[in-house]
Amino acid sequence: MVTANDVRRILTPDDPEFALWLGIPPPTWQSEIESRSGECVLIAEAESGILRPASWQETDEYLYGGEYDERMLSLVEIEDAYEYY
Repeated sequence: MVTANDVRRILTPDDPEFALWLGIPPPTWQSEIESRSGECVLIAEAESGILRPASWQETDEYLYGGEYDERMLSLVEIEDAYEYY
């Protein structure tokens, strides 16, 4: 049975599990670029707009496969939503 004392809502640095969850920082863009031998481009996902690293081949697929066009259309839709007549 789980009690209220067993459930932690905030993870603090003095918590024994802190190092397990937050003690190791996430990889930086610099390390991502280095792991790809410098072949790294940041591209925006069409649906969310979140940037993600991609290789040159993935970038070509993004540009010429339609995902870039989808992203541009979503940006136009956002602009249209802010126009006042």
